[in-house]
Amino acid sequence: EIKMAILLEEDDDQEAIYQAGEELIKLELQGKKKKNNSFHKLSMMRSEMHRVEQREFEIKMMNEHLLSETMHDSMTGLPNRTFFAEYAHQLLESIKDSDEMCVVGLMDVDCFKLMNDTYGHVVGDESIILIGKTLKECCGSNLFCSRYGGDEFVVIGTGFTKTQIEEWAKELKRKIQLLDIKNSLSPVEPYITLSQGYFIYPMKKPMNLWRYLTAADNQMYKVKKTTKNGYLVSDQIDVTQGEQNDTVTGEIVY
Repeated sequence: EIKMAILLEEDDDQEAIYQAGEELIKLELQGKKKKNNSFHKLSMMRSEMHRVEQREFEIKMMNEHLLSETMHDSMTGLPNRTFFAEYAHQLLESIKDSDEMCVVGLMDVDCFKLMNDTYGHVVGDESIILIGKTLKECCGSNLFCSRYGGDEFVVIGTGFTKTQIEEWAKELKRKIQLLDIKNSLSPVEPYITLSQGYFIYPMKKPMNLWRYLTAADNQMYKVKKTTKNGYLVSDQIDVTQGEQNDTVTGEIVY
């Protein structure tokens, strides 16, 4: 540009002016090409970054889906036994040495084998799904519920009194009856019923999850061995232990 300005001012060499003009045009074209190349590279980089971010998002969603599947029961959609163990452990740790009352409840379908033998396993599975849905609705945000295995369910929560748990268990019994799931050959009732056992205890006294489960299981087993279709709530340690159901094993110990 400087060369062109000087030549134009002198105005004595037309050929030199022409060559300077060609050089200027050439340089301008090269500059535009470089700009275009830079823009193309930036665009490609942005596209690649977007593709990587999209792939990372897809992998994250896949991992969350897989984690959800491993922590939930495929039939009922409720948290499974593994999820329950982790949640319960964290809950007990968070209220350890406090005045909080923690309750653990176990419930078992009465005469479920008889129902499967009478109506088939498909109907039995459908009944488990309905019971799980009803249990979840009853628990709301106050109790954490889980399918513990087979025809057994478990709940855990804090902030309840013994009387409140008795009322809650009574309401669950009523809602299960309203489902009116047929079990005509049952010696209890001609419909599906539950045996429920609960143990409620202050966390300021040392207590681990296994002992909570064992104490709740003892209460449930007493119901199953007597009336069935009922519930027992205890706030006392059963030192005799007595007969125990096989619900609680050594798989979950904290």
